[in-house]
Amino acid sequence: MIEIVKKILYSSINNLFENQPDILKNTSETTMTEWNLSHHLANEIAKYIFWLNYDLDLRKRNYKGKRPDIVFHKRGINEINFLVIELKKVNKNLNNDTEKIINRWMKKPLKYRFGASIFIKSAEEWEGILFENNNKKCEFKSKNESHTKIKVPSNKDIMKRMETLVDKIITAKKQNPQSDTTQLEREIDHLVYQLYDLTPDEIEIIKCRDE
Repeated sequence: MIEIVKKILYSSINNLFENQPDILKNTSETTMTEWNLSHHLANEIAKYIFWLNYDLDLRKRNYKGKRPDIVFHKRGINEINFLVIELKKVNKNLNNDTEKIINRWMKKPLKYRFGASIFIKSAEEWEGILFENNNKKCEFKSKNESHTKIKVPSNKDIMKRMETLVDKIITAKKQNPQSDTTQLEREIDHLVYQLYDLTPDEIEIIKCRDE
């Protein structure tokens, strides 16, 4: 799954600059902030991770005011906490942000499955580190021509089935917070593979091979 998430992030950043080539242009009246950049990037990522909610600069209780830049999750439960992103446009320090994500957002009780530290200076200069809670890691950057974009998903049947499974997980957890939804979560993963015409075995073979 980490390979697909990497492709989603790579594609989303490229799509952002294709759709809004002046996104980082400053004028005498306006300067792009990291929050606004996060907003526009999150909109692009949401076209791929359509089955989840996304929020920006979300204040989490018991975290002393610390707020992740972007999260993809389902509000109200932690079982589908999928992706947390720290985004920077100045003062690149990807490894530092990686440690923050792991220590703040990927441990109990939130346990986000994926974390990404992304630095965007321009359309020609950006890079990121993506990591999974089992310590798998991939890197992606603007100047790596071996990366390939993926299309925004369009298979309505698979998309609907994924959304139905998410609803089942939410219902099960509301009825019994201790209920085991592992199988439903696995079914969502398999549908993601189908959505991008890949199988889990194929993903395992090609994981991070284009680094």
